[in-house]
Amino acid sequence: MNFRLLLIKTYIPDFIRKKILVHLFRRTAAAFEVPMPPLPANCPDILQAYARFTRQQAANVNAQGKNKSALNQRLFEQMQQLGTSCRKRLGLQTEKQAVQALQLIYRLINIEIKTTQDRLFRIEKCYFSNFYSPETCKLISAMDRGIVSGLTNGLHLEFEERLTEGNSCCLARISEKETR
Repeated sequence: MNFRLLLIKTYIPDFIRKKILVHLFRRTAAAFEVPMPPLPANCPDILQAYARFTRQQAANVNAQGKNKSALNQRLFEQMQQLGTSCRKRLGLQTEKQAVQALQLIYRLINIEIKTTQDRLFRIEKCYFSNFYSPETCKLISAMDRGIVSGLTNGLHLEFEERLTEGNSCCLARISEKETR
């Protein structure tokens, strides 16, 4: 096993979690082309502020009829860069290591991913499902696609089901090629 991955799997101190959340917030604000708001002091409050911020920004995009494909691309690129940075810093070499890193990253934002042998992800608990409409979730999923692409060095993620659409879980699959 990758030593760096094993280390963060064991324990992530709050100050590192906070740094990661602030970095995620900053990249997301850049993708929406808005300034990052002042942030609360602790991690749970930052995560809640992030969920509200992304929900509001997505609503603004929908209300103003802005170009969603350009925003999708910016969200994807920001998270792809973040995923690539994580892959390099953690020394990820295999798809299995990339998936383990994704599970750890998502655990930091209160999303629990279970994986299967056939590259299927099952998400039964997602913090953001309490905040997002189906439309917001679909828009924000560009970030999921980006982080997976960066962590795996180019694999694609496609959602098949979503909690926000009334399903019992989110189902997503990674593949070699985009299926759209």
